[in-house]
Formats: sequence, structure tokens, C-alpha cells
Amino acid sequence: MYLHAVKVASVGLVCLLMHGCAYFTPPLERPVIEEKLNASVFSPGMVGTLSLTPERRVVLVNFYRNRFCAEAPTEVGSDISRFFQATAEADLPSEVTAKIGAIMAAASSNSVLNRRTQGMQLFLANSYFVCQMYMNGAINERQLLEYQMSVFNSAASLIEKEIPLLYKQSEPQEDAPRAFKPLDTNQLLRDVLKFQDSASSSTDGQHKPEAPPASIPSVTTPSTSDAPTAEDKPVNPSGESPAPTDPSS
Repeated sequence: MYLHAVKVASVGLVCLLMHGCAYFTPPLERPVIEEKLNASVFSPGMVGTLSLTPERRVVLVNFYRNRFCAEAPTEVGSDISRFFQATAEADLPSEVTAKIGAIMAAASSNSVLNRRTQGMQLFLANSYFVCQMYMNGAINERQLLEYQMSVFNSAASLIEKEIPLLYKQSEPQEDAPRAFKPLDTNQLLRDVLKFQDSASSSTDGQHKPEAPPASIPSVTTPSTSDAPTAEDKPVNPSGESPAPTDPSS
């Protein structure tokens, strides 16, 4: 009994040490934070969230439907959020100057790399919203694609007007891209759904049955059994063919 208790304690100690410094790491410093929403303690989680960096990007997971929605990364990383933290932690003016200078330099470069237009922000926000509707079963696949293509066309036309203002182009450039042509939503839907059907049929190893051919009127030919035989014909005792009857008589 004593040896059994020692074994259990040693196994528990090993499992505790396997996590290392995770117990002492603040939640915001962890690269991934996972949470599950359970109806009770002993029930499996139906909905969960993942919090990722940068900067605390949220991923919603529906375990019941096996679907998830990932939020787009934020424009500014942890540089701006750590600005106030560095100011609060620094005690000496030299430390304040050094930390603020480094953070502002990184933040300025970060803002250039992640510059977004209003059209791009519109597309990302609507994509995340419509993904949640599909994840929760509010819309089907076709409605998801229709809405996504409609938002894409609207955002693309808006981005086309924003680009000259974003880069302060007063005059049109010679190598400027051509005008945006809206996508054909119906054609894209047909192509995507056709690709999904072919992919699912190849995965399952079964192909969808071909459509039956158009109905063709059947033509029946008389068989030999239906043809009149010699036994069915009237027989003249004289062996001659019967004379044709006069219809007037």
C-alpha cells in the first residue's frame, strides 16, 4: 500500500513538472490561451475560444459542428499596448527614454507594414461576421458564398478609389492597374459547388449517378408470334385465293 501511494505521488509530480513554467507565466504572455464553455463540469465543451498573438487574435470554435472562425490579425501588434507598460515600469528617465524610443520605432514600422484601407477593413469585418453565422448554422454554404462575393465586390470597388488617396497620388500613373471588374457571383457559385461535389465524390469513392436520358417514345415491332400465320388465314377448298368482295354488293 505504501509503495502504491509512492508511485501515484511520483507520477503526479512528473505530470506537474512537465508543464514547466507554464503555471508561473501570466496569461497574456502565453502564445495560446484556450477556453471551453461547458454546460456542466462533466459535460464536453460545445463552444471554445483560442486567443492567439498578435495581438490576442480570437478564434471561435464550435465543437458540435466541427467549424471554426479565425479573426484577422490586428493592425498594430503588442508594441503600442506595451507603451504604457514600459512607462509604468520604468523608474529612471534614461530607462523611460530608451524604452519609449525602441517601442515607437517598432510601432512606426509596424503601422507601415499593416496599413489597411477602409475597404479592406470592411471585407475582414464582414468575413468574420458571416463566418460566425455559418458556424452557428444560421446560413448554408450557398448563402455564405453569395454574401462573401457580394461583400468582395463592394470592398474591391471601394479599395480602388482609396488607393490613390492612400499613397497621395495626385495624377494617374502610367502603370496603374486596370479598373476592377466585379466578379460574376453566379459563375463562381457554380464553379465552387461543382468542385465541392467532385471532391466529395472522389473522397467517398462514389460518383453521383448520371441523369437519365431524355424520354424517347418507344417503338414496338410486331414479333413473329403476332404476325398472322397460314393457319389464321381463310382457306379455300379449291386451293385458290378467295375473290375480292365488291364493297357495293
